Parts: sequence; structure tokens; C-alpha cells
Amino acid sequence: MKQFLTVFHYSFIRNCREPSTILELVLLPLGLILVLGGALGGAFDARDIGPTPVAYVIESESPIATTVRDFLHREDVGRYMATSDAGTIERATELLAAREVFAVVHVPPGFADSPDSAGIRLIERAGNELRTGIVRAVLRNYTAGANVTAALLTGSPARGAGPEAGAGPGRGDPPDVGYAPMPALFEVREISREGRAPGSFDFYSVSMLVLFLMYVAGYSVDALREDILEPIGLRVRTTAIRPWTHLSARFTANATSGLVQAAVIILVTRVAFGANWGERPMLLAAMVAAITLFAVSLGALVLALARDGQKALSVVNAIAIGSLILSGGAIPLGAVSPGFRAIQRLLPHYQGQTALLAMVFDRAPAAIPEAFVYFLGGTVAALALTVVLARRSA
Repeated sequence: MKQFLTVFHYSFIRNCREPSTILELVLLPLGLILVLGGALGGAFDARDIGPTPVAYVIESESPIATTVRDFLHREDVGRYMATSDAGTIERATELLAAREVFAVVHVPPGFADSPDSAGIRLIERAGNELRTGIVRAVLRNYTAGANVTAALLTGSPARGAGPEAGAGPGRGDPPDVGYAPMPALFEVREISREGRAPGSFDFYSVSMLVLFLMYVAGYSVDALREDILEPIGLRVRTTAIRPWTHLSARFTANATSGLVQAAVIILVTRVAFGANWGERPMLLAAMVAAITLFAVSLGALVLALARDGQKALSVVNAIAIGSLILSGGAIPLGAVSPGFRAIQRLLPHYQGQTALLAMVFDRAPAAIPEAFVYFLGGTVAALALTVVLARRSA
């Protein structure tokens, strides 16, 4: 234990005394947070997107089909959708292709004429889930009310006009059943983004923290380069210290150095930039520790594979930067394809950033256990491979 503490103390103090290390791994992330958070703050601000342009085509002549037009021109619906009659489905498709509308509401011929008739068709423009999601939500409001009304009209005896008289939905005037459908109700509320969605400084504080933690892999590369590839390692192996004690102390010191510097970044960003780090400090610390352990073990594995300190540093730096860019940590990528999302989930920056944002803003809770499995499982796998490679090269 005394040997472990001696090596740990030496390695930790050495890491903290390196001016270039402090400059690179503490001041640089803070500078990037200041620059990116200030320059791209507008991209994270809440804004009113206005009504969504929508075209509609009504080809049915049934009485219920006319209620669709009436609904689309309601004043309360107009706050969410700016509707226009395209006349024909061909014209509506042209408007969609020209990106003049985000969706087309199509009421086909024969709508509501029989129980087996076609329903309302919604044609959406790909690439804007927010806009098309608004249209879907508004149409659900209509269809839910219309279905309830139709069920009541069909299942209730009419006063003054029975089914034998041709009454009912789609067959003349609806019968009087003493039922009036409730008007569509849209409750308008001001929703604050505070505590719900990250601002620019919140986002880049998390992103730069994960980037910094991945750079901790450089500590591991430097330590193993000295202990395995350089003469100092040979001299250490001639002493009475056990190899496992020496290496475990070095790894622990490197991880601890990363945790201390991460704590500095979290504290400074919270005080200076007002970054939100949530109200679960123990969970935050556990995630930071998991990412740090993964980075240290990754550095060891890369060096064991490369057998060259400079090449290993280049590789871990490329992994950190490439993972940052592809994960949308530098510039948010927005909606991506399922295939690209699957690739992102393989990247350490994406896992760390997504999990930290999830625990801070209480969203995507499944991302948190997934990240722990990714980082802790990756740590075990990387260390096991490093041991195997070290034994083969010994």
C-alpha cells in the first residue's frame, strides 16, 4: 500500500505541476466555452416559429367532409396552421415539392360515405419533424372529436329522422340526437426553457467537459510510454516495486488528475457562465468518473497497439476531435438519419454528452444507464486487451 501511495503521489503532483497540461486541459476548454457559447447563443434561444404552412385538398362531397374545411379555417387552428386550398392533389404535391408547404391534408373521394371508406390522408415533407408534428397533433384533435361524434350519431336513435329515412353521417343532414360536440380547445401557455432545455453555455459546458475528459487519455499514453517504452521503465522494473502496484497507481493518479480538473471546469462554468449542472451531484460525479476511467484505459490500449508514444497521442487526439464533431458537440446537428444515429451511439463523446444532458435536464433517461454500460464496459475491455498485448510484447 505504501508503494502504491508513493507512486500515486508522485504521478499526481507531476500532472498538476505541468503548466502546459493545465493550459491545455483547463484553460482551453473554458476559452472554447466562452467563445462558442457567446457566438452561437442565438441558435439555442427560444423563438416563435409561427403557423405552419399547410395545403389541403377536399375531393369528397359528403357533409362530414365539409367539417374538415371548417375545422382547418377555425381561428384557434390558425394559430398553429396557415391553411390554403390547393384544389387538386397534383397542385398540392407541387407546393410540397417546392417547399412552400410542410404538409398536405387530403380528403379523398367517398370519405365517410361508408364504414370502409378511406380516411383523411396526411402527406408530410421530410426533414422537419417539429413542423409536421404540429400538423399531426392538430389533425388528431379533429379526428378524435369527429370519431366520437360519428360514434354517437351512429349508435343513438335519432329524434324525427331514423336510419330508414337515410339519416346518419354522410347520408344527408345529421340527425338531432341532442348532442353538440365540444369545440376544439387549444390552451396557450408560455413554456419556460429554463431547466428544460440547454442554453448555449449549458450545452458547450457539457460538450467541452466531455472533450477534456477524452484528452485525459493523453495522461495514460505518457505514463505507459515512460514505463514500457523508455529506459525509465526498465529502471523501475529493477526495483522492489511490483509491476501491478506501479501501473495501478499510475492509472489511479491519472484518473484522479482528470477528476480534479473536471471539478474545476464544472465549478468555473457554473459560477462564471451560469451553466446548469443539475441537482444530482453524485450522479454527475459518477458519470464523470466513468468517462475518465474509459479515457485512461483507451489511452493505454492505443499505446499498446501503436507501440509509439507520438503516434498514440495523435490517435487519441483524433478520436477525441472526430468524436466531438460527429456527435454534434461542436455544432449541433439536429435531426439525423437512423443510420447516422446508430454510428453516433458508438462514439464516446455522444454517449457522454447525451447522458450528461439527460441527467441535467431530466430527458432521455435511458441514455444514462446506456452510457454507464458503454464506458464501464469499454474500460474493462480496453484494460483486458492492454494486458494481453503487453504480455505478448514482453
